Amino acid sequence: MERFDFIDKIERLGVPHHFDIEIENQLQEFFNVYTNFGEYSAYDLSSAALQFRLFRQHGFNVSCGIFDQFTDAEGKFKESLCYDTRGLLSLYEASHVRTHGDEILEEALAFTTTHLTSGGPHLDSTPAKQVKYALEQPLHKGIPRYEAWRYISIYEEDESHNKVLLRLAKLDYHLLQMSYKEDLCEITRWGKELESVSKFPYARSRFVECYFWAVGALYEPQYSLARMTTAKAGAVLTMIDDIYDAYGTLDELQILTSSVERWNSSGIWDSSGVDQLSDYIRTSRNF
Repeated sequence: MERFDFIDKIERLGVPHHFDIEIENQLQEFFNVYTNFGEYSAYDLSSAALQFRLFRQHGFNVSCGIFDQFTDAEGKFKESLCYDTRGLLSLYEASHVRTHGDEILEEALAFTTTHLTSGGPHLDSTPAKQVKYALEQPLHKGIPRYEAWRYISIYEEDESHNKVLLRLAKLDYHLLQMSYKEDLCEITRWGKELESVSKFPYARSRFVECYFWAVGALYEPQYSLARMTTAKAGAVLTMIDDIYDAYGTLDELQILTSSVERWNSSGIWDSSGVDQLSDYIRTSRNF
């Protein structure tokens, strides 16, 4: 359980990209050993839920049977669990990796939400903050970089925190921030070269916003090119969308659409009808 807990902290602190192979190998080793969770009824709720969530998040097909030991004869979670805040929070996060047919996890979501909502305000400062945020934004549905930023401050408050791991997380966070700034400089320069403001004054300028979308999906340092490509494509599509939705006339848009559809296999655009287009339409066609 110490290793499961350590893997979880590595991931929540935002540094799993440094240990991808080690984490996958460790989980595969655990999965090969603990294929029958029913034999390991000594786990408490927090430990069982953490194992389940980590396996599911990494693509291992784990049965919900690990939670049977925490239910009564009617299949409901035991009321004695309502005082185990750590276990409830762990089960709540695990319930968000459920798949179709995981009825016990549907029950777990309702059970934990009810008790965390009622008990959260009565907890100490740090646990109360964790519960409040989890109910607003479950870990599985969060943006990795933002979740890391949040958890670094929470982990630092834990007196038993690993100082080396915490320092690594902080350094990695700032180094990645510097990388993001370099990406944004490149995207901004590219946008200025397009003269998007002067040529498309009616269009939304969303280069930065589109880049943040890309960071949400591809935050790792090795995906710099993918982030910038995604952001540029999103920004250009936004401009074209504004031409269609807010600015172009019906006749102009019909000509533009016809021109796009005549794009041939050699990658050369059929220029027939271009003279009928306004200057801003002709510019967008070059995208």
